[in-house]
Amino acid sequence: MDEKIIKIANFDEYTKAEITKIALEREGIECFLAGENFVATYGLYSSAVGGVELFIKESDKQKAEAILQEIDKPEETTENGFPFPRE
Repeated sequence: MDEKIIKIANFDEYTKAEITKIALEREGIECFLAGENFVATYGLYSSAVGGVELFIKESDKQKAEAILQEIDKPEETTENGFPFPRE
C-alpha cells in the first residue's frame, strides 16, 4: 500500500530548505523538495510561486515537526549579542 505524501513546510530561501531537508534525512526521514530549482534561479519570485515546498511521508509527520521546531528555536545569545554554541 502506498503511503500518503504531505507537505510539511514552505521556505522562501532555497538554502534553508536544503538544510532542513538534510536535517530530516539525517534522522532517517525520507523527504523531497519541490520548486527548489526555480527559487534557486529566480529567488526574487519565491513568494509569488509559493517558495520551496518540503514533502514527507504522513507517518513521519510527528517526528518531522519536532525536528522543525528544534531547527527554528531561536538561539540564545551572550550580552554582546553573539550566539552560544549549540550542543
